[in-house]
Amino acid sequence: MAKAIDIQAVALEALAQAMADPAPKVLLGSAKAPGFFNGTRKPVKDAAKLCEERQWLLGTGEWIGKGASKKQTYRLSPAGIQAVLEQSESAALLRGLSKAMQEQVEVFRALQGQVTRTLSQLQPLTDMVQQLARKVEPPDVEAILRRLHGTNSQPLALPPSSSPPDLPDWLDNVVKLTAEQQQRDRYQPLSLPAIFATLRQMRPTLTLGQFHDGLRLLREQKRIRLSPYTRALATIEDARNALFLDGEVMYYVELP
Repeated sequence: MAKAIDIQAVALEALAQAMADPAPKVLLGSAKAPGFFNGTRKPVKDAAKLCEERQWLLGTGEWIGKGASKKQTYRLSPAGIQAVLEQSESAALLRGLSKAMQEQVEVFRALQGQVTRTLSQLQPLTDMVQQLARKVEPPDVEAILRRLHGTNSQPLALPPSSSPPDLPDWLDNVVKLTAEQQQRDRYQPLSLPAIFATLRQMRPTLTLGQFHDGLRLLREQKRIRLSPYTRALATIEDARNALFLDGEVMYYVELP
């Protein structure tokens, strides 16, 4: 007689691995689009259902895919973390943590190599700019005006500089969307792809470059805080939306 499968053990094994990789995922995934659980076998589905019923995994309210393949993403809850620490086998927990540490080491090595290559490519350009800066000095505008209109005449007043252009109204929408998400779930910030998709619905002409410039401006004004992507870079669903700042790949928006 076949030995019965411990559904709770299957669930805790998956949650132990998720502790080391807390990014939201779909509940049931596949090899191409991994989730908290992968496969279509009955024990896998039962384990996923158990996590929902016991609220070890909670829905984020965000969806991926379209039509019949549309799926909601989930995140590991405090209750799920407590269940892993109190009930799972130590070996399973150690395997999950070991795997996550190895992934983080690989990400660090990839970023380190990328930064090194970028710096080596930028160094010649930096040297050229410094040389030009030493040679070029700003003109003395008042002296030029005095020569043109005589030394005894009053210098002509320069035309007033034009006022800075109004800030785009969609910047306020970024702050508003971030605040609304924080009220719904302070543990799950909005991702850059989600915000950009929402803004494009309101402003179809908004480009990705304008979106990134606006995020930088809001960050400088300390109206938002950008958070990095913590999983392996190969798992980013839409890498175009990611923003490389301060040596990190920014992917989430939060309030300061």
